[in-house]
Amino acid sequence: MKLVFLCTHCKKSNYLKSNALSRSELHREYGDIVTAKCEHCPNVNKLELTDIRAEANPLYERLSALVLLLSGGAVVFIVFSLWAVGLMPTLGGVAALATTFIGLPVTVTYLIIRQEDDKVWRFNIHR
Repeated sequence: MKLVFLCTHCKKSNYLKSNALSRSELHREYGDIVTAKCEHCPNVNKLELTDIRAEANPLYERLSALVLLLSGGAVVFIVFSLWAVGLMPTLGGVAALATTFIGLPVTVTYLIIRQEDDKVWRFNIHR
């Protein structure tokens, strides 16, 4: 989760360096007013806690695409390897391979992304 604020001068998005998971943790870390320098202009912003919002980390979306690509490639590789040595996999065998090599990693990745989205929602709901 990344904490984002808009610069009051140039109106560009900036990231706040904090590991706070809630506004109360952010309040304990910075107090009522957060002072943050803009990365795009020389302006120093004095922000209230309500001016800061959370965004999901895009790394998790890229991770899910990579997991799906690798697990799908693993199923295709295994099916063609079995076919090359003369062991024709049955439809049930292919389904079992797909469930194991695609279903399980995709489910775990989905749960991780859902947890990240839940953190973002919990932070942003108290604006």
